[in-house]
Amino acid sequence: MSPPPVVTNADRSARRKSARRILERGDLCDDAGLDEDDEEELVQRIYGIDGSDASSGEEPEAGKAKLGKRGKKAAKRDVTPPPSTLEGPDSYFHQNRKTRQQTSTSTLASLRQLDHSTYFNLLRSHPADHAEDREYLQKLHSDNFGQWIFELSQGFNLLLYGYGSKRKLLGTFAAKIYTHPGSVVVVNGYLPGLNVKDILTTVATALLGADHNVRLGASITEILDNVLALLDEPSAQKLTVIFHNLDGEALRQERSQAIISRLAAHPKIHLVGSVDHIRAPLLWDAARVSQFNFLWHDVTTFESYTVEIPVDEALSIVDGAGRAGGTKGVKYVLASLPSNAKSLFRILVSHQLQAMVDDDNGGVGTGKGKAKAGSKVKVDASEYGVEYRVLYQRAVGEFICSNDVAFRTLLKEYVPLPLLTCGSRFTDFIV
Repeated sequence: MSPPPVVTNADRSARRKSARRILERGDLCDDAGLDEDDEEELVQRIYGIDGSDASSGEEPEAGKAKLGKRGKKAAKRDVTPPPSTLEGPDSYFHQNRKTRQQTSTSTLASLRQLDHSTYFNLLRSHPADHAEDREYLQKLHSDNFGQWIFELSQGFNLLLYGYGSKRKLLGTFAAKIYTHPGSVVVVNGYLPGLNVKDILTTVATALLGADHNVRLGASITEILDNVLALLDEPSAQKLTVIFHNLDGEALRQERSQAIISRLAAHPKIHLVGSVDHIRAPLLWDAARVSQFNFLWHDVTTFESYTVEIPVDEALSIVDGAGRAGGTKGVKYVLASLPSNAKSLFRILVSHQLQAMVDDDNGGVGTGKGKAKAGSKVKVDASEYGVEYRVLYQRAVGEFICSNDVAFRTLLKEYVPLPLLTCGSRFTDFIV
């Protein structure tokens, strides 16, 4: 039997009064020490979870309107989204979705930039890792020197590959096979300024002696022919040429590899080379490989590449001037400049170099803060600047630009270059 209407209306009236008190006294739950779960339970008790108010469509709406933020939060927690009914590929990506993780906001901009001396001092102070194991590897490879000498005597050339610097190992091998002056020639292929002409000249000096006055020729082909003719003489001794980094940047041209392969194909030349690039074999085709006649040896040493790294690239990484590719990147930028921008850059560099020469000779240059003649005080290159007006007049005089707008447009081409600026603005002094 259902309760009388009078009792039902009285219960509803009591609930409305309780809800009104909660709204008027918002700090009731805080003073009582109730948490969110207790508060939610209290709200549910007031409105009746047993469904007694389901018959009345007006009361819940009124209660929702009077509930504040706390009631909305509770209602939001109670509402659960309907199950997903996606099909096909959408269902797969929905089930395997990942929540977005917050990335770190820390950057390297706050770190202090290292200068050259600090960088190299830290490298020298760093202890060597696994020194005993690396020495053991050196000993294992040194035990194979007898086998290497036998292979060279049979007309083969040696190519050493593997991870780690092989400079120390090749130096030990060169000391072992050295018999008399001129019997071993060591070529540092990792030097960026090396060319094939220097290699052929050194080989000729080893064959003829340091005091020879033989004219080898002007072109590289002529020098190679003369060197091969010297090797064909019966009195010529056998020569061992050791290449550090046969795949060096200065020797990667096809012409350089062709000349070295012709030299290595001579029976009186023993060539021992090392490669470090993983794609070094792509330098040679089938004809070149037959001329080299290599026997490959894995000589992994795990030694640090302290010398083989190009010096200019290493310094550019330290000082930040070449973060976009070092000096090679600067060459690419200069090659892509328009002709007028190149001419303006030539004027800029020549003006700065002339100012530095005048300062060394005691003259008056265009820079500021010059040192006296004969002074040992080191002057920063950034102190040699060119005024905007002077550079503009030089550019107009050589018909590089005709107005100030075109001149400023040409100056914008130098933004990617590692230029130094003096003054408060870029247009004050350009270095």
